[in-house]
Amino acid sequence: KYDQKVDVWSLGILTMECCEGTPPYIDLPELKALFMISNKGVPDLKRPEKWSPGFRGFINACLKKKPSSRPTVAQLLQHHWILPQSSDANTNRLIPVIEAAKNERDTFGKKFKLVLKDNHDLY
Repeated sequence: KYDQKVDVWSLGILTMECCEGTPPYIDLPELKALFMISNKGVPDLKRPEKWSPGFRGFINACLKKKPSSRPTVAQLLQHHWILPQSSDANTNRLIPVIEAAKNERDTFGKKFKLVLKDNHDLY
């Protein structure tokens, strides 16, 4: 059954791919990679010490083998790695961008173009 739990798994794989530069089992043929994932699961990050425990926990939650064990999207949005920390310097930088996007969406409907009024680096 296709539902949001499949998308949660895909988010975990995509996040892992962004960290490592390649998806898991990239060196194997596609069918072999699918076989490995279904039988052995997704391998751990190559250098887990490089990433925070919260980040690793987020990926692990997304990549639970059994779909019913994965969190929902609503639950993921409450994950401590996603929620801004009061000490996070980027939190205050993102709030105006989010508010601008909401205003554009409310003004122009679903099809809108977000134009930043100044040049902020958002990384």
